[in-house]
Amino acid sequence: MAIKYKLSGKKTAVPPEEKFKMATKVNSIPSSPITVSFIPTKGDIVRTCKSNIAFYLGDQVGHGGEGNVYMIDKNLACKIYSLSKLTNAKIEKIKLMISKPIYDQDICWPIDLVMNTYNEVVGYTMPIAKGHILSKVQNRAFMQEYFPKWKKKDIVTLAYTIVEKFYYLHERNIIVGDINTRNIMFTSPTQVYFVDTDSYQIEGFPCPVGTNEYTCRELLESGAKFPEFLRKWGHENFSLATLIYVLFMNGKHPYAIRGGSDPATNIKQDKFPFPYEANNSKGEIISDTRYVDLIPVGPWKDIWDLLPQYIRGAFYATFNDKGNYHNPNNSISSESWLILIYQYLDELKSESKKSLRNEIFPGMPEVAKSTIKKAKTPIIMHRNVESSNLNRYNKKRKK
Repeated sequence: MAIKYKLSGKKTAVPPEEKFKMATKVNSIPSSPITVSFIPTKGDIVRTCKSNIAFYLGDQVGHGGEGNVYMIDKNLACKIYSLSKLTNAKIEKIKLMISKPIYDQDICWPIDLVMNTYNEVVGYTMPIAKGHILSKVQNRAFMQEYFPKWKKKDIVTLAYTIVEKFYYLHERNIIVGDINTRNIMFTSPTQVYFVDTDSYQIEGFPCPVGTNEYTCRELLESGAKFPEFLRKWGHENFSLATLIYVLFMNGKHPYAIRGGSDPATNIKQDKFPFPYEANNSKGEIISDTRYVDLIPVGPWKDIWDLLPQYIRGAFYATFNDKGNYHNPNNSISSESWLILIYQYLDELKSESKKSLRNEIFPGMPEVAKSTIKKAKTPIIMHRNVESSNLNRYNKKRKK
């Protein structure tokens, strides 16, 4: 298939000094905890290492398995590690990350290491993130309450914005590793924040964590532990394709199958349920319908059919065991996804606002207002408080 669209922005070469090296093995820096006198908390003074600026830690706005995040001002936050998570390897990794600039301020990249009053390194500063965690776009009640005017084109725009950031990182030899809907935040289709960047794979420093349902079969079956190996581009591309699929399919996982187990177990079974039709080299229509009986109960087949053929083809080629891009060594890159998504977005912009193809939840009734929960959006780092008949429709479109 010939792609007639280019990237939305002008592609420029990344200067060599902004790229990290590609490593082939995990470094040997010790990962055992180091001793510090005390771990600062809210109200305590910390000082940056490079710029030598002292400040008080403000309100705690995030908490995770490695430590806490505190406000510094409206644009900056400070991550303070728990005592058990402070290691030489962690500090050396942050030093390496700081050594090369990331100019996209919506990628919450480390800016400077910080020390306690005993001049012991305890964390780092970074840009602050705002908004809602990405998983919220899968919640119909939430979207109806907070983003009632969104259409499918807004979801596709959001996906494009996200993949553009992946492309930015990939061009600098940065592998995100733990890709999932909880490490990305958004305030609009074009405003997206990447958080927990200190887990990214940089040179010989592996991404020490992972999400099984976003991990390819090769890694799941290997039994390897995330801190002990370096991910390859094919591993990253599988995770990214899964994220895009989840966005386009209203939160449904590509290996969610009828009568199946959890997604990670289904990944090992390698049964992608949706069919795909295409022309072979002789112009004949070929169809793979081996697993159609496994399609989940609900509107998922209709939602799949409303996706453009080239998007369905890319998903099929990635997730189906007979797909051309199923092998991690021959997977779809972030740059190629940008081209495909750009074309999809261009088509949706010309669609009627009443078109089911442009609906986020096509053919589904609205959620009753009485059932919409008013609970606050879960916070990772900081929340900005300012802040049918589808078959008939498809036949009509073919005329």
